[in-house]
Amino acid sequence: MLKIDSENMIIAMTRGDTANIVFSAVDEQGQTYTPVLNDVLRFAVAKKVGAEPLFELTNIMANDATAFWTITIQPHNTNTMKFGDYVFDVQLTHGGEVDTIIGATDEIRPTFRVWGEVATED
Repeated sequence: MLKIDSENMIIAMTRGDTANIVFSAVDEQGQTYTPVLNDVLRFAVAKKVGAEPLFELTNIMANDATAFWTITIQPHNTNTMKFGDYVFDVQLTHGGEVDTIIGATDEIRPTFRVWGEVATED
């Protein structure tokens, strides 16, 4: 199960599930950024700000036909995580520049929440 609350920057999912999360970026003028070939979106989850990522996923734009990136979280990414809240960030690398498009500050804490499962696959 996956639930995304974009207003409060909360991504919640059941531990061990597969989840496809679609991201887009907006520029300083509020316009949707259209990715170009070789732009890279990086999604990382850590226990707290400043800690090493527990997992990190990337999507390299193979063409410029879409304004969206899809990041796929696989079961092995969350299988060993304890239930609870983590922090995440999203970075866009384009033209040699790195822009954090979702990041943590003193006022903002993007939350990646791991829920428990009842049934497990052996």
